[in-house]
Amino acid sequence: KTKGDVAEVEKRYQEQMADAVKRAREDERNSVTKELSQKQADTKAAGIADTIGANLAIDKDAAEVIAELIKQRVKVDPETHKEYFLDASGSALSVNRSEFEAMLTKESKFRHLVKAAVTTTGTGSFNGNNGGGAPSTSKGNLGGNREQRTAAIAAKFNLPK
Repeated sequence: KTKGDVAEVEKRYQEQMADAVKRAREDERNSVTKELSQKQADTKAAGIADTIGANLAIDKDAAEVIAELIKQRVKVDPETHKEYFLDASGSALSVNRSEFEAMLTKESKFRHLVKAAVTTTGTGSFNGNNGGGAPSTSKGNLGGNREQRTAAIAAKFNLPK
């Protein structure tokens, strides 16, 4: 090595060091960004679990229990920010949130924690009488004029007209 080469070697060394520092900073920035994205995804997943628990539960305590039981089954992809759900064994499910909620209501461990389904047909009569209850005994118009009421009463009690 000659004296001219030392200056060149020193310059090359400084360039390599600057490049190494630059790459280390970029790697650290990427690592921090990835870690932050994962934390945001985990926070969003926990919020989804809390929301599902609140939607299904019979009371506040049950909502907390449901949320705690399903936190490991609710995930959010840190890159796409899309939510996905896992079954009890940890395998991914191809369901949306409402389908996942419906699945949870059928699992035996949640049976005593979830709200009962509201009857909307049959004798529940939320959607009207669909023949599930007693047959209608109304014969005629009890709210009409005097002749219509008389005819309705006669028909109802099998009286002569």
